[in-house]
Amino acid sequence: MNARARGYTAIEVMISLALLGVGAAGVISMQRGTIQGISHARNLDTANAIAHTWLERMRADATQWTKPNGGDADGNDFASARFLNRGGSNMTDAGWYLPDQAFATLGMSPAFDVLGRDLPYLTNPTTPSPTQPAVKFCTHVRIDCLVKTLVTAGAPTTCSLMRAQVRVFWPKDLVDTGNLAYCSAGAADAVADATNAPNYHFLYVVSAIRQNTVR
Repeated sequence: MNARARGYTAIEVMISLALLGVGAAGVISMQRGTIQGISHARNLDTANAIAHTWLERMRADATQWTKPNGGDADGNDFASARFLNRGGSNMTDAGWYLPDQAFATLGMSPAFDVLGRDLPYLTNPTTPSPTQPAVKFCTHVRIDCLVKTLVTAGAPTTCSLMRAQVRVFWPKDLVDTGNLAYCSAGAADAVADATNAPNYHFLYVVSAIRQNTVR
């Protein structure tokens, strides 16, 4: 037999398979990292859209916050801003909270599905249903007063410029490992503490809201 026509030995085949396995393992690892990166980027983009949706809702709501109002030249229509005046309770400087009151009937929910769509969060104005499986993203808001104005001597100050913050968060791998019912009002503080925060991704956006003054 011609020496040039001989086949591969078993050892040569095994070495070739080993090299192929090492190369394939690297390609599979890269593919997995790519898929995870794409998934995280998609979730981040969805969360960003949700956050700006809520900022726009707050800005739109603030158009009702005018000064003066029709009955009092020294007063304002802050009570007409249903979001800022959340259910008749001024939420300025109240810390992070879930925007869960009075807005479900307007299609404004703190809870969103994996595609960033508002979910029907309330079954009635006082009974939340935050544990439904479709909830993947949740929204908290915080409103802090930046400029306080004294209307008349001896009267309490009012806020004419506010800082509005929105944070959107979702469980890592879209699984609630913290078991918090994380999109509930009671979890507003616990979700970001040192124990639970590592279980979630967070995205924050900030804007300013000011009173509309009529001169």
